[in-house]
Amino acid sequence: MPLEFKTSRFGFSPLNDPSPNWSHRPLKETILLDGCDYEHLLVVMEFANDPKPSEDEMANSFVKTLALEDDKNVMIAVAQGVVPVLVRLMDSSSVEMKEKTVAAISRVSMVDSSKHVLIAEGLLLLNHLLRVLDSGSGFGKEKACVALQALSFSKENARAIGCRCGISSLLEIYQGGTPGCQASAAGVLRNLASFPEIKENFGKWGCGPFGGGIECLKNFWDSAPSVQSLEVAIDLLRHLASFSPVAEVLCSDGKEMGECGCINLLIKMLDGKAVAEKEVAAKALSNLLLYTGNRKMFEKDEKGIVSAIQLLDPSI
Repeated sequence: MPLEFKTSRFGFSPLNDPSPNWSHRPLKETILLDGCDYEHLLVVMEFANDPKPSEDEMANSFVKTLALEDDKNVMIAVAQGVVPVLVRLMDSSSVEMKEKTVAAISRVSMVDSSKHVLIAEGLLLLNHLLRVLDSGSGFGKEKACVALQALSFSKENARAIGCRCGISSLLEIYQGGTPGCQASAAGVLRNLASFPEIKENFGKWGCGPFGGGIECLKNFWDSAPSVQSLEVAIDLLRHLASFSPVAEVLCSDGKEMGECGCINLLIKMLDGKAVAEKEVAAKALSNLLLYTGNRKMFEKDEKGIVSAIQLLDPSI
């Protein structure tokens, strides 16, 4: 019969193991799930026979184990209760251990079927991640953004992030972080901007301490690590451009948009192979071309007009 586990302060213990000395049994006899032997699942630790490993050892183990596991084993770890344990480890006063724990949480967030477990942790987890955004290292901020991408699809979580100065922290990372951090922050911002009531909070980006929004987008496009990252940034721009106060700042000066290279980049994306890429570019242009200066730029590029017409042909 497979073992069932319950979470405790220091990890997991079997509920149905008749042996009183279970923690001193060989690991292969201790970890048996659904008849399968998972040596590296969850409690695969150098200290597997230690009944009370330190929190630092636990954090190191979770990061190492989850990073190496495929999605299937991460799902099993989540099913056995790893997420509440990780959230408790975020209370540690050790910055290093806290960031290792964030890395483990970000790995869990990359498995679609496990995201709901993170969302269930609610404000407690969100507040921990937002604190890492404010005071963590570049590594910690990037991993926190990865986790927040998964959490910010929820309207309730997106509202909580927007009300807790999360937008300000994310924009700072988007403006001055590493390429990896910028891409992850752009993903969270894109999710937040998709909710109309939260989009209003982006007004500060255009008319306050973040008046350099256009320059921020330009810098990101120049250094984006992948085409997917560019798509996220343009999707963010599309959402923001649909909010009048921000759109007026973003698009009031056609020269500024031209210098940014936004229109030309979107035209190139219209000619891309991926349907999703074309769709994102078309939606962004549909908002930006409401402004005369941007329409003039678009009209000067014959390729853009041809590509736009081709989108009307369902056979292409």
